[in-house]
Amino acid sequence: WGYEDGALGLACSRQPALQDSFFPRDLLADMFGGLATSGEAAPVGPKPEDAVVDGPAVLVSRERGEHFNLFHSMTDFINAFISCVVHGWDPAEVTVVLMDAHVAGPFDPLWGRLFKRAVHVRDMGRNDASDPLLRSRSLWLPEAGISPPGY
Repeated sequence: WGYEDGALGLACSRQPALQDSFFPRDLLADMFGGLATSGEAAPVGPKPEDAVVDGPAVLVSRERGEHFNLFHSMTDFINAFISCVVHGWDPAEVTVVLMDAHVAGPFDPLWGRLFKRAVHVRDMGRNDASDPLLRSRSLWLPEAGISPPGY
């Protein structure tokens, strides 16, 4: 399982030091393997079809099946919290974007209790959703951090 090319995009140039081969063959390699860069140093604005996340966001990627495991789920929560601390963000103001397509696990409801909100990409693109972030198929994250996978 991995991300399609361009699943994550940045308005910058990829540096030679950031090569896919530098990452272990796990979720980090999967995440950065799908990273597309625009080659432009200046940030660009959202496209008309993007839903804009208000405030900072933390991207969380989880191993398939591990989100059912208490230990692995706790490491995911802790890593997301550490990502907030490193960036100087209050977790109560952070949207967590769960980047996997896994079925809901027993600890998934905690994301929305520990952080401002949680958005699961598997639920996006639904025209009947009351949440505008879920009606969209793409998100614009003006301020985002990546939480390393918990092991």
